[in-house]
Amino acid sequence: MVAIPYLQKTIGDVVAKILDCKQSCELNPAKLEKGADTVVNLKQLLEFLFEGVDAIVNSPGNCPRTLRYLFCCLQQNVKDRWSDDEIVRSRVVR
Repeated sequence: MVAIPYLQKTIGDVVAKILDCKQSCELNPAKLEKGADTVVNLKQLLEFLFEGVDAIVNSPGNCPRTLRYLFCCLQQNVKDRWSDDEIVRSRVVR
């Protein structure tokens, strides 16, 4: 419940854009509409993903303290368990 206002503020516009979009993002060949182009769909999907990730990455000051605390705990647990793996430690929560 703590994250809902944060997510609405941070990625609400991206989600609305996805819901309003007429371009398919389907990549499964078995589910593609006749004549659909997976390359076009993939480009659309990646655009949405990059926009959403950018919105989240650029909003650390808006992230609720409770979530920041949980992310810190998660990062510490990963660091304790995989102390030699720099990639895991730095990628769990950025």
